[in-house]
Amino acid sequence: MIEKLNAERRCSKSFRVGILFCEENESHNGVALDIFERLKVPSLHGGLYSPALISSRFDERDFRLNMLNIMNNKYDLLVSIGDYFTTLTIGIYKELGVVVPTVFAAVTDPVALGFVKSLEHPEGYTSGIIFEPEPALAYARNIALLYSPGASILVPYGPDSALGLLEKRARELSGALQLVGLVPILAPINSLEEALFVLKENVHAIDGVAFVESGCATIIISAIVKASWLEKKPVIAANSVDGLFLGAAASYGRSHRDIAESVVGMIYNTLDCRVPLANQPVIVLPSNRFFIVNEAVLQQMGDVSDLVMRLRQEGVDVVRLWPMPPEVLEI
Repeated sequence: MIEKLNAERRCSKSFRVGILFCEENESHNGVALDIFERLKVPSLHGGLYSPALISSRFDERDFRLNMLNIMNNKYDLLVSIGDYFTTLTIGIYKELGVVVPTVFAAVTDPVALGFVKSLEHPEGYTSGIIFEPEPALAYARNIALLYSPGASILVPYGPDSALGLLEKRARELSGALQLVGLVPILAPINSLEEALFVLKENVHAIDGVAFVESGCATIIISAIVKASWLEKKPVIAANSVDGLFLGAAASYGRSHRDIAESVVGMIYNTLDCRVPLANQPVIVLPSNRFFIVNEAVLQQMGDVSDLVMRLRQEGVDVVRLWPMPPEVLEI
């Protein structure tokens, strides 16, 4: 049966899949590349796809030029990574009155953002993959293991990110940090200049920094991480592999593999099995509790082995990372 199916596929056309991602976002780069490689590797349904990586700057004008390219190239399906790009994509579909079946990934709340009608019944032409939100209190408890009671934690966020959803999560985290005995300092940040100013004003008064997911643009995350390195203030990046690769002390994260595997499965269902995205529920991946620790930074806080043991006692998987230099990204 499988041999017959493969023979039929070899005679069929190769589906064109565009993978749209922000070139300035290291995390989105990783997800996009993982999806691309999975579509290219021969497998049961390998060889049926012609994937294309489509990178765009975090800029609406540049994005619109890329979307015109996408429309002209007539892709069979588009993968859109992140809240901002998916919002722009759907907005352009409405402007032009033309749509491409779109699978989204790495978005916060697709219902609140208007991408789908509901998680169970998306309707329309989009569906995708999200992670089960990690409760703010669970994240705060893990942060508390890294600091002394009463430590001051800067919580930066982009106030306009994801239609205000990340501000809401930042405020939830702030409340949770208070409950576990830490002192949060909420910092709305709209630009690189503002990030540097906030750090200059607060860096001597804070003990660390905690990001809420990818609540700021990568260039802002990198600026905060680098400045914090220089002052020996550890940064914790929640669900933000960006922060980790830019030199954060630790990332409370999830795996790109889980996202890519689920995205490719949804592409297969849509193009091979001809199941409309409207009939494919949004996939909610379970929250994986793990810290990836950058020992070069955490050694400044004391015994790394003791810290790892305490995290594991709390049921948190810990991956120990090679040292990451603060000069990883020049500002």
